[in-house]
Amino acid sequence: MSALTTHDEEKQMPETKAQTKVVDEAKIRDVFARFDSRESFFADPEARWIDRPHYRVFAQNLEMRTRDEVVAWFRGLFDAVPDLHMDVEEVVVAGEPGRERATVRWRITGTFSGSPYMGIEPTGRPVDIRGMDLLSFEDGRVAGNNIYYDQLTFARQIGMLPSEGSVGDKAITGAFNLVTKGRAAIRERSAH
Repeated sequence: MSALTTHDEEKQMPETKAQTKVVDEAKIRDVFARFDSRESFFADPEARWIDRPHYRVFAQNLEMRTRDEVVAWFRGLFDAVPDLHMDVEEVVVAGEPGRERATVRWRITGTFSGSPYMGIEPTGRPVDIRGMDLLSFEDGRVAGNNIYYDQLTFARQIGMLPSEGSVGDKAITGAFNLVTKGRAAIRERSAH
């Protein structure tokens, strides 16, 4: 604040171009809203992603380093869950103008009824998963994204693993604990 302006006057002053963020919450919400309109989401990928974005999907131990790989991954997701819907629950944007970073907390719902996904045949079961994207931008285009979601929940919802607390879940947990105790006993005997 300069000596010639009051705090209230400065709050009312327009931002200069150097201060204006290229990416803001409204832009992020607009991009994520395009999930429900597939063709809109894939329209003009050059405007959305830099030439060599760095995407990581931690639940799948997957890295993508080209725009084509990112587009193919999203197409695979949309093909597997044709009625995929995304709700953005929270957006936080920070960073210098032109090099912003954003955290997006989301929830996706739909039915795993389309194509196989990650080598898993579709089960026709509903999915309801929460996750988070940590995005970085260069001049308004996505430069990187770290995607986090709970793959255990996904596996349970599609029937790949038993539901939490079910007889099957208790049996798997019991078997795991038995094996773990057996390994510990073997290590203890080997140490003596």
